[in-house]
Amino acid sequence: MTCVRITAAALLSLALAAPAFAQQTTVSRQLEIIYSDLDLATASGAATLLSRLDAAARKTCRALHTGRSTEDVAAFRSCRETALVTAAAAINNATVTALLQDHLHPSKTTELRLMADRG
Repeated sequence: MTCVRITAAALLSLALAAPAFAQQTTVSRQLEIIYSDLDLATASGAATLLSRLDAAARKTCRALHTGRSTEDVAAFRSCRETALVTAAAAINNATVTALLQDHLHPSKTTELRLMADRG
C-alpha cells in the first residue's frame, strides 16, 4: 500500500504559575493518505493526490490552530504549507511537486488561464 503521512505541528506556550515560568511544547497530529489507487504519472492522478493532501493538511492544521486572530490565521497557513511541502517531498514525484508549487504560489499565467477557462 502506497501512503504518505500529513503531519501538522504547533508550538504552544504553557504558562504555569507566572509568565516567567512559561514552558513551550510541540503538539502534532498526523493523518495517513493512501494513494496506491492513483497513477501519479498522469496530471489527474497527481491532482487527485494533491486534493487529498490539501484536505488532510487543512484538517490537521485546523485542529491545532483554532483561533481567528491574524496570528492564528498566519500560523494555520504556515502549518498547511509546511505539511504539504513535507508530504510532497516524501512522495518525490515531479508532477505532484509542480502542481503543489502552482497550488501554493499560482503564477499570473496560471491565473489568467483559469480566468479564460471560466469564460
